[in-house]
Amino acid sequence: MPNTQSKKVACYYVWNRMKKGTLMPDDVDPYICTHILMGFSSVENSTLVPTQPKDVEGYKLIVSLKKKNPNLKVMLSSGGGREFSEAASSAENRTKFINSTYELLSKYGFDGFDIDWEFPAWNGLPAMDRINFILLLKELRLADKQDKYILSVAVAAPKTVIDVSYDIPNMAKYVDFINLMSYDYHDYSWYMPFTGHNSPLFKRSVESGYFATLNTAWSAQYWVEKGLPRSKLLVGIPTYSHSYKLVVPFMHGFDAAAVGNGLGELSYSEVCDFFERRCNSSVR
Repeated sequence: MPNTQSKKVACYYVWNRMKKGTLMPDDVDPYICTHILMGFSSVENSTLVPTQPKDVEGYKLIVSLKKKNPNLKVMLSSGGGREFSEAASSAENRTKFINSTYELLSKYGFDGFDIDWEFPAWNGLPAMDRINFILLLKELRLADKQDKYILSVAVAAPKTVIDVSYDIPNMAKYVDFINLMSYDYHDYSWYMPFTGHNSPLFKRSVESGYFATLNTAWSAQYWVEKGLPRSKLLVGIPTYSHSYKLVVPFMHGFDAAAVGNGLGELSYSEVCDFFERRCNSSVR
Protein backbone atom coordinates (compact mmCIF):
# COMPACT_ATOMS: atom_id res chain seq x y z
CA MET A 1 0.00 0.00 0.00
CA PRO A 2 1.29 3.50 -0.77
CA ASN A 3 2.88 5.43 2.05
CA THR A 4 0.37 8.14 2.99
CA GLN A 5 0.38 10.78 5.70
CA SER A 6 -0.51 9.73 9.24
CA LYS A 7 -3.05 12.55 9.34
CA LYS A 8 -5.70 12.28 6.64
CA VAL A 9 -8.29 14.88 5.75
CA ALA A 10 -10.14 13.59 2.70
CA CYS A 11 -12.51 15.97 0.90
CA TYR A 12 -15.03 14.95 -1.73
CA TYR A 13 -15.16 17.43 -4.58
CA VAL A 14 -17.92 17.40 -7.18
CA TRP A 15 -17.61 19.78 -10.07
CA ASN A 16 -20.68 21.09 -11.85
CA ARG A 17 -19.77 24.23 -13.72
CA MET A 18 -23.42 24.88 -14.61
CA LYS A 19 -24.71 24.94 -11.02
CA LYS A 20 -24.98 28.14 -9.03
CA GLY A 21 -22.59 28.28 -6.09
CA THR A 22 -20.19 25.71 -7.52
CA LEU A 23 -16.68 25.91 -6.11
CA MET A 24 -14.50 26.11 -9.19
CA PRO A 25 -11.24 24.13 -9.33
CA ASP A 26 -9.16 27.33 -9.39
CA ASP A 27 -10.71 28.31 -6.05
CA VAL A 28 -9.91 25.04 -4.28
CA ASP A 29 -7.26 25.47 -1.58
CA PRO A 30 -4.79 22.59 -2.15
CA TYR A 31 -3.52 22.75 1.44
CA ILE A 32 -6.76 22.23 3.42
CA CYS A 33 -7.10 18.53 2.61
CA THR A 34 -4.48 15.80 2.39
CA HIS A 35 -6.66 13.91 -0.11
CA ILE A 36 -9.17 15.26 -2.64
CA LEU A 37 -11.65 12.67 -3.92
CA MET A 38 -12.98 13.71 -7.31
CA GLY A 39 -16.60 12.70 -7.75
CA PHE A 40 -18.10 10.98 -9.50
CA SER A 41 -17.17 8.61 -12.27
CA SER A 42 -19.63 5.91 -13.39
CA VAL A 43 -19.66 2.16 -13.93
CA GLU A 44 -21.15 1.08 -17.25
CA ASN A 45 -21.08 -2.53 -18.37
CA SER A 46 -18.44 -3.32 -15.72
CA THR A 47 -16.22 -0.53 -17.02
CA LEU A 48 -15.19 2.65 -15.19
CA VAL A 49 -15.88 5.73 -17.31
CA PRO A 50 -16.32 9.50 -16.84
CA THR A 51 -19.99 10.24 -16.17
CA GLN A 52 -19.97 13.05 -18.75
CA PRO A 53 -17.36 13.79 -21.44
CA LYS A 54 -16.81 17.25 -19.93
CA ASP A 55 -15.83 15.66 -16.60
CA VAL A 56 -12.31 15.02 -17.87
CA GLU A 57 -11.74 18.78 -17.87
CA GLY A 58 -12.47 18.76 -14.15
CA TYR A 59 -10.14 15.79 -13.67
CA LYS A 60 -7.26 17.70 -15.21
CA LEU A 61 -7.92 20.89 -13.25
CA ILE A 62 -8.11 19.16 -9.88
CA VAL A 63 -5.09 16.94 -10.53
CA SER A 64 -3.14 20.06 -11.51
CA LEU A 65 -3.50 21.29 -7.90
CA LYS A 66 -0.63 18.94 -7.09
CA LYS A 67 1.66 21.43 -8.81
CA LYS A 68 0.89 23.87 -5.99
CA ASN A 69 1.07 21.23 -3.27
CA PRO A 70 3.18 18.19 -4.23
CA ASN A 71 2.07 16.38 -1.06
CA LEU A 72 -1.60 16.50 -2.08
CA LYS A 73 -3.17 13.20 -3.12
CA VAL A 74 -5.97 13.34 -5.69
CA MET A 75 -8.20 10.29 -6.05
CA LEU A 76 -11.05 9.40 -8.38
CA SER A 77 -14.31 8.30 -6.75
CA SER A 78 -17.11 6.27 -8.29
CA GLY A 79 -20.60 5.81 -6.88
CA GLY A 80 -23.35 3.35 -7.63
CA GLY A 81 -25.29 0.33 -6.45
CA ARG A 82 -26.40 -2.30 -8.92
CA GLU A 83 -23.60 -1.27 -11.30
CA PHE A 84 -20.98 -2.37 -8.77
CA SER A 85 -22.91 -5.55 -8.05
CA GLU A 86 -22.60 -6.50 -11.71
CA ALA A 87 -18.95 -5.45 -11.96
CA ALA A 88 -17.99 -7.58 -8.95
CA SER A 89 -20.17 -10.58 -9.81
CA SER A 90 -17.61 -12.65 -11.75
CA ALA A 91 -13.88 -12.93 -12.28
CA GLU A 92 -14.34 -11.78 -15.87
CA ASN A 93 -16.29 -8.68 -14.89
CA ARG A 94 -13.89 -7.83 -12.09
CA THR A 95 -10.92 -8.04 -14.44
CA LYS A 96 -12.70 -5.80 -16.93
CA PHE A 97 -13.52 -3.27 -14.23
CA ILE A 98 -10.04 -3.31 -12.69
CA ASN A 99 -8.29 -2.84 -16.03
CA SER A 100 -10.51 0.12 -16.94
CA THR A 101 -10.00 1.63 -13.48
CA TYR A 102 -6.23 1.63 -13.62
CA GLU A 103 -6.31 2.85 -17.21
CA LEU A 104 -8.41 5.87 -16.17
CA LEU A 105 -6.28 6.59 -13.09
CA SER A 106 -3.08 6.46 -15.12
CA LYS A 107 -4.44 8.53 -18.00
CA TYR A 108 -5.34 11.52 -15.82
CA GLY A 109 -2.69 11.23 -13.12
CA PHE A 110 -4.82 10.22 -10.14
CA ASP A 111 -3.15 8.87 -7.00
CA GLY A 112 -5.86 6.40 -6.10
CA PHE A 113 -9.43 5.17 -6.31
CA ASP A 114 -12.41 5.42 -3.96
CA ILE A 115 -15.41 3.07 -4.20
CA ASP A 116 -18.77 4.45 -3.06
CA TRP A 117 -20.90 1.31 -3.41
CA GLU A 118 -24.32 1.94 -1.83
CA PHE A 119 -24.63 -0.80 -0.62
CA PRO A 120 -23.42 -4.37 -1.13
CA ALA A 121 -26.12 -7.04 -0.54
CA TRP A 122 -28.58 -4.34 0.55
CA ASN A 123 -32.06 -3.39 -0.57
CA GLY A 124 -32.56 -6.21 -3.04
CA LEU A 125 -28.97 -6.60 -4.24
CA PRO A 126 -27.54 -10.17 -4.24
CA ALA A 127 -26.31 -11.60 -0.94
CA MET A 128 -23.10 -12.62 -2.74
CA ASP A 129 -22.19 -8.92 -3.01
CA ARG A 130 -20.67 -9.13 0.46
CA ILE A 131 -18.18 -11.78 -0.68
CA ASN A 132 -17.68 -10.33 -4.15
CA PHE A 133 -16.83 -6.92 -2.69
CA ILE A 134 -13.88 -8.45 -0.84
CA LEU A 135 -12.77 -10.25 -4.00
CA LEU A 136 -12.93 -6.97 -5.92
CA LEU A 137 -10.84 -5.16 -3.31
CA LYS A 138 -8.32 -7.99 -3.16
CA GLU A 139 -7.95 -8.14 -6.93
CA LEU A 140 -7.68 -4.36 -7.21
CA ARG A 141 -4.80 -4.52 -4.75
CA LEU A 142 -3.11 -7.47 -6.47
CA ALA A 143 -3.37 -5.80 -9.89
CA ASP A 144 -1.48 -2.79 -8.56
CA LYS A 145 1.83 -4.62 -8.85
CA GLN A 146 3.95 -1.56 -8.11
CA ASP A 147 1.84 -0.70 -5.05
CA LYS A 148 1.32 2.71 -6.59
CA TYR A 149 -2.30 3.58 -5.90
CA ILE A 150 -4.31 4.44 -2.78
CA LEU A 151 -7.52 2.45 -2.31
CA SER A 152 -10.43 3.64 -0.16
CA VAL A 153 -14.12 2.89 0.21
CA ALA A 154 -17.09 4.97 1.37
CA VAL A 155 -19.17 2.94 3.82
CA ALA A 156 -22.52 3.06 5.57
CA ALA A 157 -22.99 4.22 9.16
CA PRO A 158 -26.24 2.48 10.29
CA LYS A 159 -25.81 -0.89 12.02
CA THR A 160 -28.54 -2.45 9.90
CA VAL A 161 -26.52 -1.87 6.72
CA ILE A 162 -23.09 -2.58 8.23
CA ASP A 163 -24.08 -6.06 9.41
CA VAL A 164 -25.44 -7.05 6.00
CA SER A 165 -22.99 -5.39 3.64
CA TYR A 166 -19.46 -5.63 5.02
CA ASP A 167 -16.88 -8.25 5.97
CA ILE A 168 -14.89 -5.68 7.92
CA PRO A 169 -11.79 -7.68 8.96
CA ASN A 170 -11.14 -8.73 5.35
CA MET A 171 -11.98 -5.30 4.00
CA ALA A 172 -9.36 -3.84 6.34
CA LYS A 173 -6.67 -6.01 4.74
CA TYR A 174 -6.95 -4.30 1.36
CA VAL A 175 -8.01 -0.69 1.84
CA ASP A 176 -5.82 2.20 2.95
CA PHE A 177 -8.76 3.87 4.67
CA ILE A 178 -12.53 4.00 4.77
CA ASN A 179 -14.74 7.08 4.57
CA LEU A 180 -17.57 6.67 7.06
CA MET A 181 -20.78 8.21 5.77
CA SER A 182 -21.71 9.57 9.19
CA TYR A 183 -24.54 11.73 7.90
CA ASP A 184 -28.14 11.34 6.71
CA TYR A 185 -28.94 9.80 10.09
CA HIS A 186 -32.19 11.77 10.07
CA ASP A 187 -34.28 12.62 7.04
CA TYR A 188 -38.01 12.41 6.54
CA SER A 189 -39.40 8.93 5.94
CA TRP A 190 -42.59 7.09 6.78
CA TYR A 191 -40.90 5.45 9.78
CA MET A 192 -39.20 8.67 10.98
CA PRO A 193 -41.84 11.40 10.45
CA PHE A 194 -40.09 13.96 12.61
CA THR A 195 -37.08 16.26 12.52
CA GLY A 196 -33.57 15.26 13.56
CA HIS A 197 -29.93 16.21 13.17
CA ASN A 198 -28.32 15.30 9.85
CA SER A 199 -25.00 14.33 11.47
CA PRO A 200 -25.12 14.25 15.28
CA LEU A 201 -21.81 13.63 17.02
CA PHE A 202 -23.39 11.91 20.04
CA LYS A 203 -26.82 10.61 20.99
CA ARG A 204 -29.25 12.91 22.75
CA SER A 205 -30.28 12.10 26.31
CA VAL A 206 -33.84 11.30 25.22
CA GLU A 207 -32.74 8.76 22.61
CA SER A 208 -32.69 5.03 23.35
CA GLY A 209 -32.69 1.73 21.49
CA TYR A 210 -32.23 2.04 17.74
CA PHE A 211 -32.31 5.84 17.87
CA ALA A 212 -29.33 5.86 20.25
CA THR A 213 -27.23 4.34 17.44
CA LEU A 214 -27.94 7.16 14.99
CA ASN A 215 -24.85 9.23 15.67
CA THR A 216 -21.23 9.46 14.59
CA ALA A 217 -19.67 8.26 17.85
CA TRP A 218 -21.72 5.08 17.89
CA SER A 219 -21.08 4.25 14.23
CA ALA A 220 -17.34 4.88 14.45
CA GLN A 221 -17.00 2.73 17.57
CA TYR A 222 -19.01 -0.07 15.96
CA TRP A 223 -16.72 -0.16 12.92
CA VAL A 224 -13.72 -0.42 15.22
CA GLU A 225 -15.35 -3.16 17.32
CA LYS A 226 -16.10 -5.14 14.14
CA GLY A 227 -12.43 -5.16 13.15
CA LEU A 228 -11.41 -1.92 11.43
CA PRO A 229 -8.16 -0.38 12.74
CA ARG A 230 -8.76 3.11 14.10
CA SER A 231 -5.96 4.42 11.89
CA LYS A 232 -8.02 3.52 8.80
CA LEU A 233 -11.23 5.24 9.89
CA LEU A 234 -12.10 8.68 8.50
CA VAL A 235 -15.26 10.23 9.92
CA GLY A 236 -17.52 12.03 7.47
CA ILE A 237 -18.60 15.62 8.10
CA PRO A 238 -21.40 16.93 5.83
CA THR A 239 -21.58 20.55 4.73
CA TYR A 240 -25.18 20.38 3.49
CA SER A 241 -28.51 20.23 5.29
CA HIS A 242 -31.89 18.55 4.89
CA SER A 243 -35.27 20.25 4.99
CA TYR A 244 -38.67 19.18 6.29
CA LYS A 245 -42.29 20.10 5.70
CA LEU A 246 -43.57 20.61 9.24
CA VAL A 247 -47.00 19.85 10.63
CA VAL A 248 -46.86 23.07 12.69
CA PRO A 249 -44.40 25.58 11.16
CA PHE A 250 -43.50 27.33 14.42
CA MET A 251 -42.67 23.98 16.09
CA HIS A 252 -39.28 23.44 14.51
CA GLY A 253 -37.05 21.94 17.19
CA PHE A 254 -35.81 18.35 17.39
CA ASP A 255 -38.53 15.69 17.07
CA ALA A 256 -40.99 18.17 15.52
CA ALA A 257 -43.71 16.39 13.56
CA ALA A 258 -43.23 16.44 9.78
CA VAL A 259 -45.38 15.36 6.86
CA GLY A 260 -42.67 15.19 4.22
CA ASN A 261 -39.42 16.53 2.89
CA GLY A 262 -39.05 20.25 2.37
CA LEU A 263 -38.05 21.91 -0.87
CA GLY A 264 -34.76 20.01 -0.98
CA GLU A 265 -31.26 20.01 0.44
CA LEU A 266 -29.21 23.14 1.07
CA SER A 267 -25.64 23.14 -0.20
CA TYR A 268 -22.83 24.67 1.86
CA SER A 269 -23.04 28.01 0.05
CA GLU A 270 -26.81 28.08 0.56
CA VAL A 271 -26.44 27.28 4.26
CA CYS A 272 -23.95 30.15 4.62
CA ASP A 273 -26.36 32.49 2.86
CA PHE A 274 -29.15 31.26 5.12
CA PHE A 275 -27.19 32.28 8.22
CA GLU A 276 -26.01 35.58 6.76
CA ARG A 277 -29.61 36.57 6.13
CA ARG A 278 -30.46 35.51 9.70
CA CYS A 279 -33.16 33.13 8.57
CA ASN A 280 -32.27 30.65 11.27
CA SER A 281 -33.35 29.89 14.84
CA SER A 282 -31.09 28.10 17.32
CA VAL A 283 -32.36 24.78 18.69
CA ARG A 284 -30.95 23.01 21.75
